[in-house]
Amino acid sequence: MNELKTNLLEKVLNDYENGEVDRLEILNTLLLVVGFENCNIGNKVKSIFRDCSKKKRSVGQPRKVPIEEILIRKIGGDTYQQIVDDLGISMSTVYRTFKNNKELEKKLREEIFNNN
Repeated sequence: MNELKTNLLEKVLNDYENGEVDRLEILNTLLLVVGFENCNIGNKVKSIFRDCSKKKRSVGQPRKVPIEEILIRKIGGDTYQQIVDDLGISMSTVYRTFKNNKELEKKLREEIFNNN
């Protein structure tokens, strides 16, 4: 695999860990890397994956919540459970967001408390 494809895949995986992209974007990138993005095989795989994702989302969870929204709720004093209930996301997403975005949280705190 050439370096450009490897870097693209690493970027998408990092974006996923930061909550910026969903699993379907990872699948699209993998299909692009292996060369199946615009053929029948790739389209069938995407279709199957979308069907599985729809079943998962039918529970009521959104595909994506902005990181800033989660962090601002934490800064505002909401408990983890309140954030989970209000935004309809999993507890692990909340923990992962807090763990992976400490610098962004610090920056948001400074912006919020220094402007008052």
